[in-house]
Amino acid sequence: MNPRKYIYFAMVWLLVTAEAIARPQPMLSGQSAAAYGASTANSNPSGITRFDNTQLRLDIYYLDSDSKWRQDFGDTGFATETTTESDLTVPNISLIKPLSDDWYFGFSMLAYSVSDDYGDDWIGKYVIQEYDLVFVSAYPSIAYKINDSWSIAASIAGTYTSFTQESAVRNLPEPGNPDPGDGKLEIDADGFTLGYGFSTLYEFTDRTRIGLNYQSEQEPDLDGDVNFSRLTSTTESILDMANLLSPSIDVDTRSPQRASIGIYHEFQNRHAVTADINWIDFSNFKLAEIYVNDNQYTESDFEYDDIWAYSAGYSFPLGDSVMLAVAGIYVPSMVDDDNRQLSLRLDEIWGIGAGVEWRWSDRLKFDATVNYVEVDDSPITTADIDAIGGPVSGRFTDRELLILQFGVEWGPGPRGGRD
Repeated sequence: MNPRKYIYFAMVWLLVTAEAIARPQPMLSGQSAAAYGASTANSNPSGITRFDNTQLRLDIYYLDSDSKWRQDFGDTGFATETTTESDLTVPNISLIKPLSDDWYFGFSMLAYSVSDDYGDDWIGKYVIQEYDLVFVSAYPSIAYKINDSWSIAASIAGTYTSFTQESAVRNLPEPGNPDPGDGKLEIDADGFTLGYGFSTLYEFTDRTRIGLNYQSEQEPDLDGDVNFSRLTSTTESILDMANLLSPSIDVDTRSPQRASIGIYHEFQNRHAVTADINWIDFSNFKLAEIYVNDNQYTESDFEYDDIWAYSAGYSFPLGDSVMLAVAGIYVPSMVDDDNRQLSLRLDEIWGIGAGVEWRWSDRLKFDATVNYVEVDDSPITTADIDAIGGPVSGRFTDRELLILQFGVEWGPGPRGGRD
């Protein structure tokens, strides 16, 4: 179970004249108010009222992550450096379906994950060594067009959550095997939960609009299984006497509430700008609290700060059928250096991206984006440890992420013929 890695492929475009142009969407730009494609069913469902015809979209994200973590052990002069490469492929599906002149249905299914691998040499390996937390969410919505300017929507978020964690087990020696090495503990848990969302879009003119989207927190209770491996017979006997070989496992996690607000404006020459602010109630985030036989095994009471992500984008046409875009994003650190934990090594984030869209026909378009993200060094220093005469300290010496996206969409686009 390694953390996933992210790298991607390129796309081949064919140039054909068309009647409608939408806009590519690098680095989360235009999420709140752009409303130019079927992905609006997820980013701001109230914007689906801009579409008179059915829209269907498929996106594939492929991510390539590379990082180097250096860890120093007190005053011993001993240090380790871990290099991690991980990848992940995520499909997203979005649908818009007009029901009448005023009512609209939207649906989106998406997935995302949080994962990390601390390596074999870090001091907390007997608590956690690596984990993978995956969310798969279905997001149906109903939108209502109040008038030519104002639309609202209500949504339900049904989320399946899967959590896997591995940790080392300190084996007890036995006759003939005085240094047996570590065993392994793997926890697998999953569960389902429901949340909700509300959104609104206000169009000042055909070229200027503002959007707001809110999604509630979700807190699934996960039931799981425990699997031990590489145990010595002595260790296995002691765990069996303590009723820990096949215990009942519950994992509590929390995906926090979040909201976004943004503005979209298109100029007379069809160039456009977007600006978005995304807020995540990260101070209420819970990675995972594990209960073994109803007794708490790990806590998740770390002091995180709320996440504020700022993104802006600029898009412009290149001929009648091609649209180009550039964008950037910045996220301040969501945890103070003094409160940062080895279990979630987060820090300041910034990223840049570029995208292109090709309208193949009046009902078919292709688009692709490439995004580069860098995370700051996330310095961590533990309390003093007697065994090494000081603290354990660590930081990332390199940490970057490449995200590439390919999308295909069927449908004539938003009303008005051009966007």
